[in-house]
Amino acid sequence: MSHIIALDAGHGLKTAGKQTPTGIKEWEITDGVRDKIVNYLNDYDVSFIFPDNNEGNVDESLTSRRTMYVNANATVAVSLHANANKGTWGKHTGVEVYVDKNCTADDLALATLIHNKLVAYMGLKGRGVKKANFTVINQNKVTAVLVEGGFMDGKKDHKVITSEQGQLGYAKAVAEGLIEFLGLVKKPTKSIDQLAQEVIDGEHGVGQARKNALGSLYNAVQSVVNRLLTGKPSTPTTSYYPACSSKYTSIVDALKSLGIDSSFENRKKIAAKNNIPDYTGRASENKRMLDRLKVGKLKK
Repeated sequence: MSHIIALDAGHGLKTAGKQTPTGIKEWEITDGVRDKIVNYLNDYDVSFIFPDNNEGNVDESLTSRRTMYVNANATVAVSLHANANKGTWGKHTGVEVYVDKNCTADDLALATLIHNKLVAYMGLKGRGVKKANFTVINQNKVTAVLVEGGFMDGKKDHKVITSEQGQLGYAKAVAEGLIEFLGLVKKPTKSIDQLAQEVIDGEHGVGQARKNALGSLYNAVQSVVNRLLTGKPSTPTTSYYPACSSKYTSIVDALKSLGIDSSFENRKKIAAKNNIPDYTGRASENKRMLDRLKVGKLKK
């Protein structure tokens, strides 16, 4: 049985206050986690809908997100978030999963599975499964949970949730929770990729150029199919600069240390890719880029 899974990447890029003290937006974190969940589940018989805006530029209302996955007859819905206390650094830490105050037994079962796996895979304190009247999960037609995967303004948690390893742990916890809850099984061993390759390899009497052309055509078609089914490519295309040493206090020096063009024009291009529009070289703008570079989260 094929299942429809709704994965909602929290708040949009323009939602006030939803960011780390260093300026990394919550959506940047949860969108990356969401892509990794999709990759974890690629081998299973599931499809996805994304109730939030795919580029994060529009903060879809909570009601519209809920309506979208309910109308799509989703089997389950998971709203992905990163927690925050007051927006300033502190010792607050931990993961928690919410269900509606009028929750179902299935809501609680899925929330418990994901919570326990978050603790195991992210190495953060478990704050438990909690109940709240959050609009995005406030209905009883679709099994729904809201996940808070660590504090953006917690010194310990920030290092985890902005790291590749931490986000993989977050994604693995949600993916495995869904696999166990839904009883998912992997697709047949002979995938569509293998079948297509057999067709390509079975072309007799044609040159390698012909085989290459057929292979390229298949890849192009598969990419379109993935985008139509999920709203996104199956493989994330975002890439990041390697992390620089924490000793640097200047974005120019930090970029130079990695052999990256540190000119104003190139910094302006980098800023635009990291949701810092109309870059002018202000100290606050440079600090945001430097903080991201130090943790390997500055987009190329």
